[in-house]
Amino acid sequence: SGSDASVYNKQITPGNDQTLLGYVPRLEVLEKVPGNPDYYSEYVIDTPGSYLTKVSQLTQGGLSAQYFDNQFQYGTPSIERVDPTIEFDWSTGLVTDNSVDFVSANWKGKFKVDKTEMYTLYLKADDGASLTLNHTVLINASDVCCVEHRAHILLTANVYYDIVLDFVELTGTASVSLKYSSTSVKKQTIPATNFY
Repeated sequence: SGSDASVYNKQITPGNDQTLLGYVPRLEVLEKVPGNPDYYSEYVIDTPGSYLTKVSQLTQGGLSAQYFDNQFQYGTPSIERVDPTIEFDWSTGLVTDNSVDFVSANWKGKFKVDKTEMYTLYLKADDGASLTLNHTVLINASDVCCVEHRAHILLTANVYYDIVLDFVELTGTASVSLKYSSTSVKKQTIPATNFY
C-alpha cells in the first residue's frame, strides 16, 4: 500500500477445477498504478459466459472471525475481528460481549503449510463445529459434542487453501480448538503464521 508500493508477478499458475476454468486459462498482472493500492489485471478466457474473479490481498497472522448472538450465524455479527489461532475455552463465561449460550461463530481465510506431506487435522468443540477446506467438508462435528475429530489429508507446501470453521454453542460450557500434526510437525494448535 502507499505511493511507493510495488508488485510483481512471480508466477502464472495453470488453472484447475478449483481456480481458473476454461481452456488454457491464465491470470496475469499487467500493470500496477502508483498511488493507493490500485491494480490492473486481465483475465483471459476462451469461452464466453458469466465468470467470477476474486482477488484477495492476504495478510499473515490469523483468520477473519465473526461472532453472533444466536446459534444460526444470522444477522449482523456482534464481534468482527482477526483471531490468530483457534484455541478457545470460554468455560461458562461470555462467548460474545453479551451472550453465554446460544451463540455461533465462524472463521474464514487461507491456510498454508511449509512442507508437502500427509497432515492430520484435529477439531474439538463444545457444542458443535464443522471444518471445510477448499470447499470440501473435512470434519462435521455439528451433532457430536466434546469429541476430538480427525481428518487426514495430503497438503502441498505453499498452496493457499480456503478454510472455514463454523462453531455453535448451545448451553453449558463452550470451547473450540483446531490443531494439526504430520511427520515433521508435532501435534499443536495451528499457529498464526499458517493463517491468512
